[in-house]
Amino acid sequence: MPAPEPSLLPGQSPPFFTVTPTDQAGVIVNVAAICLILAAISMGIRAYVRFVIVQQRIAWDDSAVLLALLLFLIQTALVFQETRDGLGKTVRRLTRNQILTIQEYLYADDFFFLLSVWTTKVAFALLFYRTSPKSSFQRATKGVCGFIVLTGVVSILLITLRCDLSQPWIWFTSSGTTCEDLTTRWQAISALDIATESLLSALSLYLVWDLQMSFSRKSLVVFAFSLRLAIIAPIVCHLHYLTVATRSDDVSLKATSFVLCKQVELAYSVIAANIPVLRPFIIATATNYGGLAEGPKGHSGSNHELQTFGSKTISRRTKSNNNSNNRSRIDDDETMLNAGPTHTKISSSGKQDATSVGSNDSERMIIRKDVQYSVAYNRGRSESGMHSRESEEDCSGAW
Repeated sequence: MPAPEPSLLPGQSPPFFTVTPTDQAGVIVNVAAICLILAAISMGIRAYVRFVIVQQRIAWDDSAVLLALLLFLIQTALVFQETRDGLGKTVRRLTRNQILTIQEYLYADDFFFLLSVWTTKVAFALLFYRTSPKSSFQRATKGVCGFIVLTGVVSILLITLRCDLSQPWIWFTSSGTTCEDLTTRWQAISALDIATESLLSALSLYLVWDLQMSFSRKSLVVFAFSLRLAIIAPIVCHLHYLTVATRSDDVSLKATSFVLCKQVELAYSVIAANIPVLRPFIIATATNYGGLAEGPKGHSGSNHELQTFGSKTISRRTKSNNNSNNRSRIDDDETMLNAGPTHTKISSSGKQDATSVGSNDSERMIIRKDVQYSVAYNRGRSESGMHSRESEEDCSGAW
């Protein structure tokens, strides 16, 4: 018995969809719309990073992700049309023509779904290709990209050339499923899908394997590129609920769950393709709790080992505390040259521009540092002024 229609107050309009146990079309429409919006937002952020923050020209991977989003838009429009014709409703409320129309749109939906998902994989491979100039890595990336294209073509052929080739879109009727090998075909497609995602994740390991960087930074890079592996969850859910629907006698209603999984998988595929390029956006929008962002503090010069020049020893070190002679604190670098009892000191003062690296208001790619040097020396009682001048000349040569 169908659920009673909700009563409306004066001035109210009926809702577009009413969700009931026998009508889940509204759920499909809402989830599909949200997924498309999230994917579009991620693409918008990517465009902002590309054209505003880093100010670079559009690359091949950007074009591929944009193409995937456009295919996603077409696929979502087909899902909306499916719900309009009765997808998500119990098959007992549908006519034969409605069932046929739903399957025609589902057939086109599957085609654009696979095309969009595999396009995001190609975009990810293209991103890897321009990340490293290493020839061996680029050859590996080309090989993975070729494998992705090949598996994409195979997947589309598996889902389009099925059952009755004269009408390959028909796979269920009002009494149940008529295409027995549909689940097997989607199992093969899911296996290829997971295999290509694993290869893309392995490329991130290859990318950082020989780099001279800390393990934590390598792990961060691999983590950012491996976030696509989370797509395995909706792939498995899609396969599970498709199996449930094919074994049911009310396919149009049970199809709700696997259609939702498809939308989540497609949305996450687009979003995951944008994640690795979002770091400049995160840095640019960081508030730092109202404070100024500070980059890592570093020394202006390198630390040199002691070197002996005859009877003179030159040392360079960084000091932060007052010494035993109550000299003033030196904030940056201090160089001491000892020539017997004659002590010559060169100290530098100046502050590092810690925020210039992350500043968007200063001139881009320019870092300025003002350093002032003062030279002072104390002449020992047992040395002549000539030795002092010699020490001063050695100091000038070292700097």
